[in-house]
Amino acid sequence: MELILGWQLLILATLVIARLFSTTALSIVAILWTLWTLAMLYFGPLVLLQLATIWIPVGLMLPKETVAEAEPVALSLKAERATPAAGLAAFVSVIESGAEAVEAAMQEAKAKVSFSAQFQDQRSHVEATFRVARQSADIERRLKGSLRFRQIYSEVLARMEEASASETERSPWPRLVERQTPIRLPNNSAIRSWAFDELAAYRKEFVAAVKAVTEDPLLRAEVLKLAGPEFLTWLEAEIVAVTPFLARN
Repeated sequence: MELILGWQLLILATLVIARLFSTTALSIVAILWTLWTLAMLYFGPLVLLQLATIWIPVGLMLPKETVAEAEPVALSLKAERATPAAGLAAFVSVIESGAEAVEAAMQEAKAKVSFSAQFQDQRSHVEATFRVARQSADIERRLKGSLRFRQIYSEVLARMEEASASETERSPWPRLVERQTPIRLPNNSAIRSWAFDELAAYRKEFVAAVKAVTEDPLLRAEVLKLAGPEFLTWLEAEIVAVTPFLARN
């Protein structure tokens, strides 16, 4: 909420500063903010809020005579008085002309979320596995390199085991199964290029994961201990599943 309020205050500040120079500068800044809003925001109510934040103050700061003009960019410096109706009229005009753009942006956002969801569980699993495995591998290295650390670690581990002796056994590390459904490209042609970039990034992450366990025996041992021997096979299967899409692109 604080972030949204901060953006609205920033917009108001830039509009006020632009008005100090001229009404032309004010209209240019308002149009730039409008274009940015339609291009970058996907949540409908937030888009409406931000457009209202832009155009209602514009109407209050513009000369009354300019309200009758069809295009906001045709604003002039001739009149002195301003009215809230001017901002409302400009706001309604922008909403009507930008409705299709807002709808298209929202559809794109939904399509992106749906496409990314196909890889979210896999990415989270790999990140969690490697985070824990790297910590364990680092401890193993320090155990081999420092007698003092080995003594302290043994004492701490003994205390932890003693404290948890009455607790239930730790649950096994979750393991992902193979994909049950094939990867689906978005139907929205406007984000096809973005989708291929996402696939390339996903494949790159998994290739890097395979390379990491290949080059670091300690890390490999900890990953296999944590996630099981089928983990590497699963990684390679994900790479194979993605590769044909990139070959066709």
